[in-house]
Amino acid sequence: MTEYVVGGTVLDLRPDCLVITNRGLFGAGEKSNALLARTIPLGAIREVLHRERGAVKDGYLWLVLGDEPAPDKPSPLKAMESPNAVLINSRKKAKAADELAHLLRDIVAMNRASGVDPASVDYDKPRSGEEILAASTRVSLEGLGLRDDVAEAASALMNVSKPFGRILTALSSMLDPGEQVEALTTGATGGLLAANAPTVLVLTDSRVLTVRDQASAPTDILKRSDLTGVSWQAGPVGRLDVLGAARTITLRGLDNLATRPMVEILRAAANASRVQSDAITDIERLVALRDAGALTPQEFETEKARVLGSRD
Repeated sequence: MTEYVVGGTVLDLRPDCLVITNRGLFGAGEKSNALLARTIPLGAIREVLHRERGAVKDGYLWLVLGDEPAPDKPSPLKAMESPNAVLINSRKKAKAADELAHLLRDIVAMNRASGVDPASVDYDKPRSGEEILAASTRVSLEGLGLRDDVAEAASALMNVSKPFGRILTALSSMLDPGEQVEALTTGATGGLLAANAPTVLVLTDSRVLTVRDQASAPTDILKRSDLTGVSWQAGPVGRLDVLGAARTITLRGLDNLATRPMVEILRAAANASRVQSDAITDIERLVALRDAGALTPQEFETEKARVLGSRD
């Protein structure tokens, strides 16, 4: 086993495969990096493209795998866009990349002479950004000792920094007995960036609440039955307003990946709350008419059933 370090990438050459790991990915640490590493069988490498770094120009180490087409006119700029390439910055030493490129070319030549077809060898496909973020989040959540419902809701987050980890750990003690968390997202209250006031917005089966870092109790609470609407502006900063009958909860600097499904649940809950409120108003009106003698008891029951039935 021989390890080559190129910039922030570790290429671990083993007898039958090459393991590629990005160092410090999302700040998640060694365990997360191991989870996110790609393992490429040596037999899957069809071609090795390598350009040594120059005095002012970047170089690259680029693996053409399986039946992938070789890039047309490869360049450092195109290498930056490929998940199978490692960019070699012109300001850094590239001796390790040079050595590895020569060694891999020798291995490819030997495999070709032995009749190995790279197209028939399975290898790890590059992960999408969302898959990488999800894997990083799973590792970040490990060891926090979260309740199952909190952990399930938190799995939708793009990343869990230490402040948000502290909030999630403390959240269980702030919930009522039997209360279940359905969704949550992260952001900030009282500032544009999450770093200013790290906050978790939590939707449970009975209410909406915000919890700030190192707080001993929720900062804002809205009963789910009091929801009247939701306004969401997605983007790098973004803004979410959860509208209630008497107050509004505002969150900025949002985790957009987790916020999207949460907004859908909030909108459905607000619609259900409005329907329930309308039904109560209509029944109160029927009660007044019955008490005034304008409706008989039988007419009252018929009209009440109609109101309730129309809102099922």
